[in-house]
Amino acid sequence: MAVATREKPAPAPVPAEDHGRASSSDPAPALFRWLRSPTFALVVILAVAAVLRLVQLGHDSLWIDEVTIAWRSHPHRLLAAVRDAGALEPPASYLVTAPWLQLPISVETAVRLPMALFGVLEVLALYLLARELSRRVSVGLVAALLLAVAPFAVRYSQEARYYVMFSAVHLLSWWLLLRALRRRRTRDWLVLGACNGALLLTHQYAPVVIVVDLVVLAVVAVRERRPGGSQARALVRGGGVSLLTAVVIVAPWLLYSLPTSVSDGTALSPDHANGRGVPLGPDLAKRGAEFLFGNEAHLTALAVVLSALCLAAPFLTKGRDRRVVLAVVGYVVGFAVLLVFVARLLGSYYAFRRVEFLLPLLFVLAAFSIVSGYDLLRRSSVTRSAAGPAIALGVAGVVVLSTLGTVSYYGTEKTNLRAIGELAKDVPPTTIVANFCVTPAGSGPRLEEYAREHGFDGPHVIIDGRHPIPAVTPGETRVLLFSGTPVTSPGWETQALNRLDRLQVVAGDENWGEPVIPLYVARAAPGSDDELASTIATLLTERRCLVDAP
Repeated sequence: MAVATREKPAPAPVPAEDHGRASSSDPAPALFRWLRSPTFALVVILAVAAVLRLVQLGHDSLWIDEVTIAWRSHPHRLLAAVRDAGALEPPASYLVTAPWLQLPISVETAVRLPMALFGVLEVLALYLLARELSRRVSVGLVAALLLAVAPFAVRYSQEARYYVMFSAVHLLSWWLLLRALRRRRTRDWLVLGACNGALLLTHQYAPVVIVVDLVVLAVVAVRERRPGGSQARALVRGGGVSLLTAVVIVAPWLLYSLPTSVSDGTALSPDHANGRGVPLGPDLAKRGAEFLFGNEAHLTALAVVLSALCLAAPFLTKGRDRRVVLAVVGYVVGFAVLLVFVARLLGSYYAFRRVEFLLPLLFVLAAFSIVSGYDLLRRSSVTRSAAGPAIALGVAGVVVLSTLGTVSYYGTEKTNLRAIGELAKDVPPTTIVANFCVTPAGSGPRLEEYAREHGFDGPHVIIDGRHPIPAVTPGETRVLLFSGTPVTSPGWETQALNRLDRLQVVAGDENWGEPVIPLYVARAAPGSDDELASTIATLLTERRCLVDAP
């Protein structure tokens, strides 16, 4: 039996007025939709964050803390350094730095590059967490944008310390916890445990974060109890899997470092700074806003605007958003106050770089205020049309102020320790190269190795009142003395190796508002041992050491 077939109709001709319109195969419409998508916005924000964190990355000399990271991360001493640092000095910053030191790039760039990359990860992690907390992409994008250009965040993304690394992993930990609570899958709890294990290897504050994680998990389990308790038991199992995974990851380091920590009796004890304690009051909050928001030791327009946005968040939000905001406020304030008492216990000052991980959460509050403010304006027929332009203009203003603050930071300097190697590399063998009062203990060899990275190949002397001062041969011996204070003794020529007006300021409470220690070089040809000893005695009395930072 024959089967009837139907011929396909011929395609209709394209009307003349449609000739300017893209055909179905034209990728342009899809491209423009992608350009307007949250994904593209996030990519742009991450690109901006990367550029700001990589600009001039290796320009400045390493600061003493960074020299320590470079010294401990060197492959031939890495494992011993991890062991000897003890159980209170997590090893992640050394482990992630070591591979970069093998690249054919400057030591300054190699040591700082891992933290710059973690700075970009911090922005991505904040987007994920803010989106999860708010269930709105807009809150995540605004928070990520504010962090991407934040001067304080950029500053510590360019310093080879674990602050930004801890912040990035901390944000990921909270995002993974919320995701695990929402999805309730075993693999989500395993990933959370792996993240928490990395957190424990990064910073001493990690146990506090994990305890709060467990408290949140317990509260959710209690609230979700049902007849039979199956859901609560599932949550408890998930938390147990997460905790066990973290313990398995951190156990090798603890087993490796604990014997040394116990045997020497010092690695398990905190490093007391012999400070005056931290006054808890309005000044601490004011200085926190100045440094965290503006990276300045004085009030700025940027700090005022961002502080106002954070304070407005509980009032502009409603319902679930307000509960989230209040939870974030409680977490930030609770952690900040806890660290005040930790600083008092240690006799230290309140170093705001140590709470850099709270800065992204403050931007979450600011993002809630901005998005909620937009919603309020949209609800009124009077302000509906102006809502978008007004909020966009406000966000643009904050971004501009933040970018200007970051550009201003680029012009600042750390202690110019690199100059030790650059100035001492061509001196004759009869020259005494001396570092005055190098602290903390062990910094002498670290500084010497850093100087050798920049050409110095001779012996150097640590002048601290304990090491002997070499004998002077009149007419032959010259002295090149590096110090944190100018030498004013007769016969000495002193030169500042930093632009003193551009030194970075130590971000701390009222107990410590000084700049990072400047570096001076003093040159002389002492006529006798007594002449050199007299100058050294004067410096020891002043006690302004080459490295005397908290």
